[in-house]
Amino acid sequence: MAKCIDSRNLELLIQGPMTLERGIFGMGGKLTIKPHTVGVIFEGGQYATTLGSGEHNLGRFRRGVELEAYIVATNRRILIYQSNGEFYIEEQGHGGSAVETINVELSITYEVEPQNARKVAVDVANPIEEVCNLISSELRDYIGRMTFDEYRLGGRQIIGNISDTLSKKVKTGIGITFLEINLVKMTGAEEITSARRQNYIKESETFNPVHLINKDPELAKIIIERMIDSGSTKDILQKVVENKLLDRGNTERPNQQREIKTTITEEENAAQSADSQELPAVPNAVVEREYGRLLNAGFDVDIEAGIGRLNLPDGSYTFINRVELRSEVQLEIRVLIPRGYSAEIPPIREVIVNDELLRDFPAISKERWKQHQDIVHIFREVHQYYT
Repeated sequence: MAKCIDSRNLELLIQGPMTLERGIFGMGGKLTIKPHTVGVIFEGGQYATTLGSGEHNLGRFRRGVELEAYIVATNRRILIYQSNGEFYIEEQGHGGSAVETINVELSITYEVEPQNARKVAVDVANPIEEVCNLISSELRDYIGRMTFDEYRLGGRQIIGNISDTLSKKVKTGIGITFLEINLVKMTGAEEITSARRQNYIKESETFNPVHLINKDPELAKIIIERMIDSGSTKDILQKVVENKLLDRGNTERPNQQREIKTTITEEENAAQSADSQELPAVPNAVVEREYGRLLNAGFDVDIEAGIGRLNLPDGSYTFINRVELRSEVQLEIRVLIPRGYSAEIPPIREVIVNDELLRDFPAISKERWKQHQDIVHIFREVHQYYT
C-alpha cells in the first residue's frame, strides 16, 4: 500500500479539537493563534467561524456554550508519495501474459487555504491518507490502460497528464491545494523490456520474425542468434524468405495489407543506407523525447524500427500516425528519423492518402528544419493541410 510522508512530521497539520477556557463566569478568555495557522471555532458543537493568526478575545462568543477549536497549519508543506506495488502493466505476447509492476515516487508542494480549513479539520477523517488514496486511484487508472511501449517511451509524461484532474479532486474533496507535483522516480521501464523479452523467448521456436522485428529488433536479433547456436535455423530461414524480410516484409496491421511504392529507387536506397552507416544510430533518449512530445500534442503514433542489411536494426525509427478524416479519407503520416538525426539532418516525411503515396507533398529542407526543429509541427502541418 502507498504511503505519504509529510516533510513537517513534527508540525501537525491539524491540532484539536481543544476546549477553550473562558475565564470567570465564562465571560472572558483569550486564544492566541500562531503565524501560518488558523483556528476553526465550534460553538456548542456548531461551526462558528475561522480565526486568523493573532490574539482573539473569546468574550465575543455566547456565554454558557462550550467553545472548541481546531488549529490548522496553512504554511507550504512537502508531501512525499511512494507507491508500493499497487500498479502494473499486463500485455499479451507470443509467450503468454507478461506482467510488470510499476512504482512511482512524487514530491508534492501543498497548502491549506484558510477558507478550506474547516473541510480539512472536520469533514475528512484523515486528510493525508485520503490524499494518498486519491493519488493511487488516479495513477492506477492511468497506468492500467497503458501498454509496455507507451510506458517505456512516455511513462514520465504520466504526471503531467493527470496533475490537473488530480489537483481538482484533492481540492474539492479534501480541501488541500496542490501547488506543484514533481516526479522523483518511476521504476519499471527496464523491467518491462525484460518481461517482454522473456515472454517472446518462451516461444522462440514459433515466433513471427516480421512482427517481432518491427516491434523489438534487438530482441529479434537475440532470438535468432540463440536459434542459430542451437542449430534451429531452418524454420527461421524459411520464414524470412516467405515474409520477404529482406524487403522489410509486411509491416501492416491485421486486415490492412497494401502495397506502397517507395519514393526512391532501390539503388538510391542502397546508397543512402551505405552513407547512413557512417552516422550514429538514433539514441533511445531522442526516440523517447520525440514520442513524448507527440503524445502531449495529442497524436496517437506507432513506432517502427528500421531494418537494414542482414535483417538487423539500422539505427533509424519511423513515427506513424493513422487517422480517418470526416470525408472517410484514410490518412497515414510516416516520419522517418534517420541515423545522425539532428539540426543538420532533418526527418523524412511520407504522406499516404487512401493507400496512395503522395510524392508531391513538400519535403523538409535542411534550411527549413534548422529554423523549425519540431517533429510535432510536421504532423500538425499535414493534419491541417488535409482537414
